Amino acid sequence: MQISHYPDYLDILEDLKNYFKYCDVSQTIWQRENEPDPLAINLSFHPQISETIFENYADKTVCTLCARRIGYKPGQFTKNKSTLPYLILLHNSFILSSESYFEDSSENNLFKKMIQSVFEKDPSEFLVREIIKCYFGQKDEFDQTNIQNCIKHIEADILKYKIKGILVIGQASKFLAQILNKPLNSLINKKISFLNIATMICPGPNRIVFMHKNNYSKEKIEEEKNIIKQILLNFKSQIIDINN
Repeated sequence: MQISHYPDYLDILEDLKNYFKYCDVSQTIWQRENEPDPLAINLSFHPQISETIFENYADKTVCTLCARRIGYKPGQFTKNKSTLPYLILLHNSFILSSESYFEDSSENNLFKKMIQSVFEKDPSEFLVREIIKCYFGQKDEFDQTNIQNCIKHIEADILKYKIKGILVIGQASKFLAQILNKPLNSLINKKISFLNIATMICPGPNRIVFMHKNNYSKEKIEEEKNIIKQILLNFKSQIIDINN
């Protein structure tokens, strides 16, 4: 993180000071009696804040690799209390709480039901992470450099938590398809390798919520639910059960 922008602010103040020189000061500046002349303020100083000083106080648990990040998604760099060696990768463009898995409450509840019904485990027992760890603007979200920086953290999680399988849910699959440089449709419901770890891609709860909101038929919605359930069952039989 760059803390070298103070000179820019000083330049702005200097420009403002110059502006006041060429306008009617009596109409633009309120000066109390015995108060120093604002136009006489010395703006030539430079605060003693540097990269080194900042690094001494920086939170070492977060990432500083991407210069154009807007902010950190909650819980992406903190120690997780998961008990199962399986990583679930999600994607939310915006999420406020580390207690939620999806920003939409309907998607969040449906995700929990999906995991509990098939694996008979609470999602908190898995390592659930965002595939993209920070908030980015729309143009930067799919930037290859930013994605590669996030992959470094996925690799670190794989080592730290001894991950044996990865389940990619919903929108996160778009990023995985880009990383692998393969069409998304060719990856769904297949056991593939990502970072040398057995991986499967599954549609997310956002798909079901979308279908409900757009008045899809009950038959179509039920068909999609069965597809999701079957993929989760395949992940259990082809990856989890093999490792047990």
